[in-house]
Amino acid sequence: MSPVTVAAVHESGHAVARVRLELPLYVARLDSSGGGEVLAVPGARGIRLASVPKAAVQNLIKGISKTVRRTCVALLAGPTAEVLFLRGTGAEPALRELLDCSQEDTENLLSLIQARRSGEEAQAKLLTREVNITSKLVRRWWRDILAVAEILEHRRVLTGGEISKIVKGAV
Repeated sequence: MSPVTVAAVHESGHAVARVRLELPLYVARLDSSGGGEVLAVPGARGIRLASVPKAAVQNLIKGISKTVRRTCVALLAGPTAEVLFLRGTGAEPALRELLDCSQEDTENLLSLIQARRSGEEAQAKLLTREVNITSKLVRRWWRDILAVAEILEHRRVLTGGEISKIVKGAV
């Protein structure tokens, strides 16, 4: 299986989750080596949650737990789509398997979870809950993810508006 195809499914998982969860989405891109990215806002390239001061992340998270949970799902949707694509939609992705898919996704997810200022046990419980929710949602959105992935693989770049139109047409 082509690395570009796998990357297209992975990035489409992120993109479709952002559209479905009404989170910002600017662009999804693939490169010829099988890498890719989904940007929430213009110019976000190279900006990672881990590079934002911890106090700023904590202030951002206070009072917006719904957005935090949606963001967790959007971060997990890419690796979940990748695992289900490679192993079949009947598979139950394990947390370790999801975290192994993308170091960048893992770093952003862990930064988000750690910023909640809860103990390790509470963080593990939150992460397990979000993995279960994400698996169900990715299966529900599977046709949308494959529709976006097919076009993304061919065109290499899709704007948030284009992705939103594909998702609305794929329903």
